[in-house]
Amino acid sequence: MKYSDTVPLARQLESRPPETWDGNERRQYFRLDDRVLLGIEVLAIAPADDPAVDSLVELEQQITSLLHRVSSQQPEVAALLRLMNQKLNRVAGLELQPTIDVEEHPANVNLSACGIRFETHTDVSEAHYLRLHLTLLPDHTTLVLNGRIVALEAGSKPDSTRIRVAFNPIRNTDQEILIQHMMSLQRRQIRPHDR
Repeated sequence: MKYSDTVPLARQLESRPPETWDGNERRQYFRLDDRVLLGIEVLAIAPADDPAVDSLVELEQQITSLLHRVSSQQPEVAALLRLMNQKLNRVAGLELQPTIDVEEHPANVNLSACGIRFETHTDVSEAHYLRLHLTLLPDHTTLVLNGRIVALEAGSKPDSTRIRVAFNPIRNTDQEILIQHMMSLQRRQIRPHDR
């Protein structure tokens, strides 16, 4: 039985932190349906900004994106570079991306530059904050985004929950990547209708 089946939505939101979605997000950024690779990490406490970690995460994202481009033409070189990057992270004691179960198949999401809505079978009934590991397609750009859960609803499938998450805090560079991705997605969606 789902959390959303046993507890009314209004009561679920009462138990959320006082800082809640004010409804203005839809006016600030447009939203689009998309398909992404998605991994979910439940956080016990609100994420905090850490400039040192942010810069390392940004470097890791750039490395991952470049490795994906190299792997299509030179898979062995990409595999070697991936291993070297992992070795450097271990030597430096970096745990930037713990082992997170990222779905192999793209998930349907509704995405904006400041939030996301998706369905999951992961138990988030007691969670207030998530860390989302997103891979934007088709470029395989990876983002690790912290978010605050603003709504839980019954999902369309049995034992699934529809979650709305506000990215908070979000780095300017990550937000810019999301905006560029969504503009590109919108162009791809409009193009077939122009013919």
